[in-house]
Amino acid sequence: MPLVLEPRAPLPLAIDLAAVLPEKLTSAVAVADCRVRLGRQMLPLEELFHVSGSAADDLTLLLRGDFSRGHSVGQGMTQGTIRAEGNLGRHAGQSMRGGSLEVHGDVGDYLGCDMRGGVIRVRGNAGDFTAGALPGSTRGMRGGTILVQGAAGRRTGEAMRRGLVVIQGPSGDYAGFRMLAGTIVLGSGGGMGHGSGMKRGTISILAPLREPMLPTFVAGATQELLVMKLLARELRKFQASELDATADRLCMPLAMWHGDLLAGGRGELLLAL
Repeated sequence: MPLVLEPRAPLPLAIDLAAVLPEKLTSAVAVADCRVRLGRQMLPLEELFHVSGSAADDLTLLLRGDFSRGHSVGQGMTQGTIRAEGNLGRHAGQSMRGGSLEVHGDVGDYLGCDMRGGVIRVRGNAGDFTAGALPGSTRGMRGGTILVQGAAGRRTGEAMRRGLVVIQGPSGDYAGFRMLAGTIVLGSGGGMGHGSGMKRGTISILAPLREPMLPTFVAGATQELLVMKLLARELRKFQASELDATADRLCMPLAMWHGDLLAGGRGELLLAL
């Protein structure tokens, strides 16, 4: 049975849940000693949440209820699983290095920022700066996989260095802004300015563009790409029916555009026909 947390009452203020990791809460003593920040106060975990079950056997943490004011869930996680049966706040999965974060709801801004490894799956929508850089940082996501079934906000993958991000719903503006490497897949397109300032990396847009292409990209070949077929194979390993259509479209001929020429022109935008 997983370790289960349920709010005793609606959270009145933002709460920092960075300390609540399944790998750290494997005993009753660890749970009793755990403190979380609510506003300016450091309070015992059990004062704010009903706690049941144990993470000792399978390193699994289950969050039940509305955690939209709960921030930094899964921050720095290296192993185990966190499942949220509701919404999460900002900075979910920040600096993750391993494990799995599953959200059956929406998440706030900065999902997976500075992520190094592991898998994040969101059944709902994500906010701005998914897989992006923290304020003042020159690097965003550096590894791992983020799958968002719904929409995402602005500047997904900003300064991204490595990893895979798949947004199946509409995307906000400037996905891949200042991108350094890695792969972004936008299943429903949306937004404008994608790839602005990108140096390297690949952005696949699998729906018709709603805004004009940036003039600093030049057309290349149109063809089926082996690397996209390999990516489709990896997506199918998740055995999620909602990813099948995205995987199928990755195997079709794609039009390649090279840019951003103002940043060296070594990035790739792949557009569905």
